[in-house]
Amino acid sequence: FDRVSITDRVVPEDVEGLDAARAIVAGSGISTRGHRVARIARLGGGGWKLISSKAVSTDSGYLGLGGSKDTGLWAAGFAMKFDSMAPLVLRRKQNGSWQRTSVPRPTRSTTLTDIASWKRNSAWTVGYSLKAPGVRRPYAARWDGRRWRPRSPAIAAGERGALASVWSSPKAGTWAAGSIERRGVEKPYVIVRTRGRWKRVALPSTGAGALSAIAMRRTWDGWAVGYRIGTGGMQPLVLRKDQEGWKSFTPPEAGGIGKLTDVTVDGDGVVHVTGTVWAEGLRKMRSFVSTLGESGWTTRRLGALVSHSQATAVDGDPSAEGWVAAGTLRTGALAQTCEEVVVAAAKQKRTRKARRRTARTAEAAGPDLALHPAGAGTAPS
Repeated sequence: FDRVSITDRVVPEDVEGLDAARAIVAGSGISTRGHRVARIARLGGGGWKLISSKAVSTDSGYLGLGGSKDTGLWAAGFAMKFDSMAPLVLRRKQNGSWQRTSVPRPTRSTTLTDIASWKRNSAWTVGYSLKAPGVRRPYAARWDGRRWRPRSPAIAAGERGALASVWSSPKAGTWAAGSIERRGVEKPYVIVRTRGRWKRVALPSTGAGALSAIAMRRTWDGWAVGYRIGTGGMQPLVLRKDQEGWKSFTPPEAGGIGKLTDVTVDGDGVVHVTGTVWAEGLRKMRSFVSTLGESGWTTRRLGALVSHSQATAVDGDPSAEGWVAAGTLRTGALAQTCEEVVVAAAKQKRTRKARRRTARTAEAAGPDLALHPAGAGTAPS
């Protein structure tokens, strides 16, 4: 990466590119009292501008961004207060201001992990609710133009689970991905909206693991990424959807134990993923971006940004006009690669590690990475 720009305003969890020169990030910052504050910032030619800062409850943060500048932008996350967690959703109005919308919650603690929208009066958000300490249930809600309506998927007796990612488009429909747990074993989980109901889709046997992101081009063409539990710990996981169904796909060579955190398909149909591994020899967390070409994956590492890093999101083609968001023990970063120009950003000295994509303490975590399962570590539960 050629150029690094630092800001102390936000540690990004998700990124949406507005154009080749501007992007919006959502995440959190730290207040003067040491609490997490949900924040949205824009990076453009004039540098960083904080456009929304919500000190909601004791701690708050955004974990997902959705929509576009044409259909409207959304941000979703959580607002924590003592022993409860409230879902937090902001909608960007046509005048540019951000307005909070009320989201119903089935229990005292509900966290939103992602949000998606492809037209102005429709959106989907997903996450999980806590029925009891440690007992998570998948949560989903739909915006009908006036209010949010719960549309959570049903799960079988004895199952627990969480949704980490949602995708909605006119050509592909609405999909969500995360994990489902039964008898103490967590496995990847994908559902699709069919005839007004959620349908669980069959996945290849990958063993224990979870999905952190999903991206669909058509109903028969899509990708999902996350991790599986392999020899020695977490291993990157890629699933491919074609006309025959979901199949396992060879993941990029990560060079350590870790997981994939996000996936996107650019306008040319090229697949890009972000991920983080624990480099045992270096005793560091290392982030990377991989692009799938005719000869396989091409991987570029983000280690030049900081000593420890964890990529959190990717939008567009990061080798041309796309964006990559990342965080570290002391730094959050937003990187854009546009031929010879790269912008990275966001310094934060003290952050509470939250979200499936943020490590608690790399030095203490060692080989375990302290990487939360998809949707599990988004906020204290």
